[in-house]
Amino acid sequence: MKAEVPTITPAGFQSFLVNGDLTDDVGPAFEYGAGQINALAAMDAALDGNFPITLGSSPTAIQFNAAVLSEQLVFSTYPEGESVTITDVDPGAPWLDVSEPSDARPLSLTVTADPTQLGGDGRYMATLVITYQADGAPAATLMIPVSLSLGSSSDERNAGRHYVLLVSADDERDTLEQAVVSASRGRYEFAFDEVEAGEYFLVAGSDMDNNGLICENGEACAEYPVNGLPEKIVIGEEPVGGVRLSTSFRRPTITSLGLPRVGFEGYRLRSGPKSKTGGEPIRNVESTR
Repeated sequence: MKAEVPTITPAGFQSFLVNGDLTDDVGPAFEYGAGQINALAAMDAALDGNFPITLGSSPTAIQFNAAVLSEQLVFSTYPEGESVTITDVDPGAPWLDVSEPSDARPLSLTVTADPTQLGGDGRYMATLVITYQADGAPAATLMIPVSLSLGSSSDERNAGRHYVLLVSADDERDTLEQAVVSASRGRYEFAFDEVEAGEYFLVAGSDMDNNGLICENGEACAEYPVNGLPEKIVIGEEPVGGVRLSTSFRRPTITSLGLPRVGFEGYRLRSGPKSKTGGEPIRNVESTR
């Protein structure tokens, strides 16, 4: 596409992608995302040069469970600044309730799941359909997959062995402290002793391929306070406690339209008791997965 249309931008590509102009549907969005790239369709869209006004949501998919039954969707448009009106919202299932879209910008609405409308434990799926219209353009739809899992005890949750890291706040992102933890009753508990006062990033994740990097594609990852949007944690003279992170196998995104974190390669495990970089990471080979 870039070779034939040098002026195309990542935002333009994303507009085509959200509009469904580049892909073929091959299965559930939870498993296959936007679908399989169709090279012919992609070239046709690029050569046509008609960038559609599209609506995207954050998050791009909703996953409910017994503890989380409400989620706010925040919408944005491409190109930025274009006016879009939401004309209809179809919950897609009787156990979903959707609020009226807000009048303020950015547009938003709240989706709530009602387990009392369901027959019992299990995984339930639905598709929330948002119909919208831009000025002078035909109506379009945004489909948001929704899942609700009931019956799984939180004590049984286990995403595999995790490495918890304190990472330097400078551009080097050196791993300064490291703990290896396993799940117990659905939680990972960790602590660092004798940490110098300063600013750090706190991250955790699995190293499924044992290459010394956590948070790569296909690996569990957690960043404080929000996965995909890490912020510095300040450590002073007094102990810091009660810090919580949520680990997930979902790849974090950097925009409400769902663009991947370009150039993100994960976090490197520490190499030795006192060293910060180089050498072989400290870890035991996982023989069972």
